[in-house]
Amino acid sequence: MAKRNDWSISALRLLSMCSIVACHICQLYGLGIAWVLNIGVQVFLVISGWLYGMRSDVDAVGCWYVKRLLRICLPYWLVLIPLLVVDVFFASQVVTVKTAILSIAGVRSGSVPNGAHLWYISVMLLCYLVTPILSALWRRLGLWPLVLFVFAFLLFGNRVVAQGIWCADYVIAFILGRLVRDGIQEKKALWVTSIIFGGGCIAFALAECLLGISAYKVLHLLGGPLIFSVFRLLIGCEAFAPSGRLRLLLAWDDSYSYEIYLVHQILILGDFSLAIHFSNMPAVVVLLTIIWSLVAGYVVHHLSMGLRSVIEMKLVREIEGEK
Repeated sequence: MAKRNDWSISALRLLSMCSIVACHICQLYGLGIAWVLNIGVQVFLVISGWLYGMRSDVDAVGCWYVKRLLRICLPYWLVLIPLLVVDVFFASQVVTVKTAILSIAGVRSGSVPNGAHLWYISVMLLCYLVTPILSALWRRLGLWPLVLFVFAFLLFGNRVVAQGIWCADYVIAFILGRLVRDGIQEKKALWVTSIIFGGGCIAFALAECLLGISAYKVLHLLGGPLIFSVFRLLIGCEAFAPSGRLRLLLAWDDSYSYEIYLVHQILILGDFSLAIHFSNMPAVVVLLTIIWSLVAGYVVHHLSMGLRSVIEMKLVREIEGEK
């Protein structure tokens, strides 16, 4: 089982969250580094894949799906539905019924006006959909069927959901976590991953410079596992022990990072950008964005937790009633 107090994972999650927020602020002001900072999303997927790879096999599949759906969808709907209502009246783009339905269902979550960053939800739902399958295949057949899943997502992921190609990073990290869980020395696995994916990044970066080909997607695909592996090696894996205040910050981010991701971009890019009102005051835009992200993320988190508790209690009562 993966330990809950693996602070190196928490530290990387915090850095990834900051990277994503900084990415969209840089994108607002036309800074090219935005397209480097957005690799935080791939790192998020790697973290998630690693953690599920380190856990025990998925047995009660139905309960597993319900818990993950509640965890992902309740905060998402609390952000999406008000955003859709506001978009209907104020967005520069028309919100169609098809777009609304597909967004609420999580099939095309990034298609709503002023919510392009929500594409991540469809990708995570797809990752969770295949996780019990990955777990069962690993238990019965081992490594190679999961490798086929990586190639399947690389070839067909974008046809299933928008940006579905990034699910490959989740599966790669799941494989890495399973290998470590089942006895491979973690540092050895991380070193091998760093060398392979680091070498791939260097090769494709050189190809982009010398041959003029676009290596953006490949570098992000390889960069997620590379950053994860290098960071854990540098910070000492589970041996990392932060100080009291840093530990509180990391624990806070563990609780709220998902909800902060959901809300942060709404006031940065699009029709509701703060830059519309504070065009010559980037510092004000950054400060208000941070305040909005923290406060709105906090509210969405606690509202969703309350709803989740009520739903879970109702489900438990129905199950007990059937017995």
